Amino acid sequence: MLGIWSVSPGAPTIIQTPIIKLLTTTQVFPRSKLKSLHLSPLICTSAGITCPAPTSVKHADIRVKSYNLNSRERYVCNSGFKRKAGTSSLTECVFNKTVNIAHWTTPNLKCIRDPSLTHQTPPSTAAPTGVTPEPDSPNPSGKGRNVTDSLQTLIP
Repeated sequence: MLGIWSVSPGAPTIIQTPIIKLLTTTQVFPRSKLKSLHLSPLICTSAGITCPAPTSVKHADIRVKSYNLNSRERYVCNSGFKRKAGTSSLTECVFNKTVNIAHWTTPNLKCIRDPSLTHQTPPSTAAPTGVTPEPDSPNPSGKGRNVTDSLQTLIP
């Protein structure tokens, strides 16, 4: 059986209650003259049992605070996405007694594009085709610029 055996007092979380035959001191030590009877049931506790990393969910992240058995965590949809109605972001670390493995429950979370953001277009910060337009400024003669004026500016 998977788990840690504990004889400490208190109310531990029980994963499985094993069938235990309690023995008296004289049964354990047949030649002993001890006649006292001290019965301590052994209980398998969940201490030390942890889950692996939770499964990934498309367009969501999870920050696990505790991997311990019975821990509950929530996925969070990434920026620009939101939880689809009717789905849950909750997952829990549970123990499967059939295969003796701890695992996270499978969330049915679906993160969809936030419809409130689809109608907005981000402002354009780049000039088309990478060209920065220059304002038309008259040359000293008062006439518009021409190719010769531009070349004279570039060639000293």
